[in-house]
Amino acid sequence: MTIASRIRIAIRSAMAKATKANFYLRVRRWVDHDIAHRYKSPVLGLSFIAAIFLGFLSRNLERPSSWVAWALAMALVLTWNAFVIWRAVRIVRAFSVKGDRDYDQRVKFTLDPEHQRSESVSATSQRKRSRRRRSRG
Repeated sequence: MTIASRIRIAIRSAMAKATKANFYLRVRRWVDHDIAHRYKSPVLGLSFIAAIFLGFLSRNLERPSSWVAWALAMALVLTWNAFVIWRAVRIVRAFSVKGDRDYDQRVKFTLDPEHQRSESVSATSQRKRSRRRRSRG
């Protein structure tokens, strides 16, 4: 095997990995955009398609092949729902952290003087966590 053929093989495998990563990134951006900007969940579209598919299968569930198709469809729907819920939780956490930082840096100074000593929820939880670590160690 020559060096040139080894390089070609390495480039092909790297391109295949990049294509898979690009597909994942495109799907992730689409899901994130729908959750963050449109306030709707992409879960409904895929779940609706799966429900229609299962409706067609319900007549023929006596055959083992239809049970396999039903199980695959449900696995796909559950995987998709888990992915979308995971992304939604990450986006909610990111918005929460961003809002808390904005409160700590800007908003609390516009409040009355007796409320300016307050801190955000994330700052409070971080302070409590660091106290617990110091008391343990």
